[in-house]
Amino acid sequence: MAAPVPPVRQGDEKKRPTEYLRLTISAPKKQESFLGGGSFVGGSFSLDGAGAALGSFMGGSFSLKSPSAKIGVGGGGRPIHDTRGGGRKIRPLRKRDLEAMTKIPDPEIRRGVCVAEVMKNAGSIFKNNPNSLEEEDKAKLFDRSENVESIDAFVSHCWGSSGVHKWLALLIEEAGLVALLASFCSPLVVYLAQVAWPDVLPNLPFRDAFAPLFRVNQLWSPWEFVSCLIAIVMAFKLTTNWITRKFYFLDCLCIHQTDIKRKIEGIQHLGGFVAMSKAIYIMWDDLYFTRLWCVYEIAVFKAIKPKAPVRIIPLRLSMAIVILVVFLCCGAAAYVALFPVLAPFGIATFMLAAFGCSALALFGGALVGHDYAATKQRMVTQLLKFDIQSAECFSPDDRMEIFRKVEALFHAVKLPGHTSGLDAFNEVVRNKLGTQMLENLEQQRALIPYRFVAIGSMPFVGFFFFGVSWFRDASLYTQVVFFFYMSSFVVSAFPVTLALCMELGSRLPEAMDEDGNAMPLKTMLWDHWRSYAKISILGASLFILVWTSFAFVGAVGIANVKDGTVLGLNRSDSIWVSIICCFPVHVLAYWVFWPRKEAIERTRQMSLLQQSSATLSERVRYTRHCRLPSSIHPSSLTHPPNHPFTSLKVERTERTKRTKRTKRTKR
Repeated sequence: MAAPVPPVRQGDEKKRPTEYLRLTISAPKKQESFLGGGSFVGGSFSLDGAGAALGSFMGGSFSLKSPSAKIGVGGGGRPIHDTRGGGRKIRPLRKRDLEAMTKIPDPEIRRGVCVAEVMKNAGSIFKNNPNSLEEEDKAKLFDRSENVESIDAFVSHCWGSSGVHKWLALLIEEAGLVALLASFCSPLVVYLAQVAWPDVLPNLPFRDAFAPLFRVNQLWSPWEFVSCLIAIVMAFKLTTNWITRKFYFLDCLCIHQTDIKRKIEGIQHLGGFVAMSKAIYIMWDDLYFTRLWCVYEIAVFKAIKPKAPVRIIPLRLSMAIVILVVFLCCGAAAYVALFPVLAPFGIATFMLAAFGCSALALFGGALVGHDYAATKQRMVTQLLKFDIQSAECFSPDDRMEIFRKVEALFHAVKLPGHTSGLDAFNEVVRNKLGTQMLENLEQQRALIPYRFVAIGSMPFVGFFFFGVSWFRDASLYTQVVFFFYMSSFVVSAFPVTLALCMELGSRLPEAMDEDGNAMPLKTMLWDHWRSYAKISILGASLFILVWTSFAFVGAVGIANVKDGTVLGLNRSDSIWVSIICCFPVHVLAYWVFWPRKEAIERTRQMSLLQQSSATLSERVRYTRHCRLPSSIHPSSLTHPPNHPFTSLKVERTERTKRTKRTKRTKR
């Protein structure tokens, strides 16, 4: 039984900076601890100190004795009160309390795990919940971490999410740019080696690929493309194995899972781990903001480091990039393999093969656009409707303790119309965190930022060198013209076409089931493959039949005119023709992918509109306005008094008044 606690006289809590707290745990038989981990047989465990352990023990008994032990959460934005002692308000944390919260006195608790250890065995640590492991396996987890003085990233994730998606997300985050660089360097070395030593690798010569329009010497060399694929795989594999000086905080590896005392100490010093971290990685999916412990990690991070970078990584985005890589690799590999078979039959088969392989690659773009648009919509909706009191927690005791902590952390935040620290934290997530998320993903007209499109298009870098290698024996004009074409192809033309297919895919019916959850990719593919095929055929028609016909076939044809002219143009004019055909594509890519601040407000307004009771015609009307210049603002439309746009205009007016009032006060 718990030992009695001496009564607290009135005014004692003011004299003591920290409330005396006693945690007593007793169990008549072997019980499992949800947060403490491990098991104990009989006896009792007590912790006397400045704060209570955040945890509940299934079975047995759990007693938390303190003047403010019994707490409740008032509805309607009211502050948390103590139900004993006359309903006193919880005091906000003072500066010295916050400093004490961020210190970890025991060096053995300051643990971090290197990236190589996290990514070992294809991220196997994410695939199994530690609570489902045997005791021997649990005890080995803590040994994989090491003592550190600083942490590069605090990894916040939900154990109910897919472990494969988490591994892919961190793999792309850490090794994506390295793999992109490797996909360029490896085929470049192979190409230069074949230029220096023409017979070092076997090549097949062709001359009639563009007959009867013109004939030019070509060489089929698949080695650049093959070396690119090998370099991509090796870059992802070796880079994560070599990152041993970058450290993560991962809960199951940095907090002991079998030693009850050390585990409670690790949970209590969560603020210390946050203070040691330079950034936080939020591994977002539909479950993340519904888990109270995940929300609590964000609360502690934003309270201790309000200006530190928050990296929101949608797990479905990693799958989108993988889908792009797979489809683009299949399309490029099919063209490389079919070229020696179809090249002798002339220009018709050449264009047909290019059209089919491009349509296959763009099919993946339509699928990605359909899936990721719904994912981003759900993410924005969760942020705009976020409420910490709706988050779920396994233990009611943990829930009350987390609410008390968040209330104390954010109670001092001054927000008009809000008297509760929980409401203040809700506003921080809805506004500041939501804005940071949109800045990462929604500053361009395209659905996905250019850096992710570039990583997903890595196989086409090898395809670029495969094409450049065609004309090693051709004239200088032909080589220069084709280099301009292939550079525009990889850097601008195909990304723009891919962005178009993603945008058209995003306008298909929402990819969600009846419960509002994400639809599996297999189900999406089976239900909507006809729509994806139509979009890919449209994109391939614009890309191959229109642009390629002028920028490639036309310019190369002019470059191979020996006697006379084509439309009054001779060989020396082919370079100018190529530049004129390629320059508009680069301008279009700049317009599609360049960051824009107004895109953030557009997405926020669109999400509010989707939540409202607006009519279908009004939604279509607003969607059309989103595609027009920023001078046409949605606030110019007429809306009823309870419409979200009306409330946004009121908030904007109040914000302007507060800014002017503050400036007058400073003067």
